[in-house]
Amino acid sequence: MPFTNQVWKASIGVLGFSIPPTQWDDLLHWLNSVSLNQTQFAAVLQIWHGCIYTIWYERNARFHNGLSKAHWMLSRDVIKQAREKSAALRSGGSELGSSLVAFWSMVQ
Repeated sequence: MPFTNQVWKASIGVLGFSIPPTQWDDLLHWLNSVSLNQTQFAAVLQIWHGCIYTIWYERNARFHNGLSKAHWMLSRDVIKQAREKSAALRSGGSELGSSLVAFWSMVQ
């Protein structure tokens, strides 16, 4: 399985999606059709954005510094970023941020 798919599956898996789409077009279609409430959908978007950023960052670290991390470490980073962004939104007075903090507190 490609490294990027491993990061995506491990990250989105914490939200209970055991077989998420891994092809770009399928993923975009899935994002437009998945039935979730606002908070759940925001969490999925946080994970999606976090995966894109983290994989890009990892690629640059490998290319420029010769350093690499295992997929599970990147997944852990993605989830940590989502939790921290949620807390930052809450600190800014966002209702969605408060909902996301509560949501992430229930996720292992």
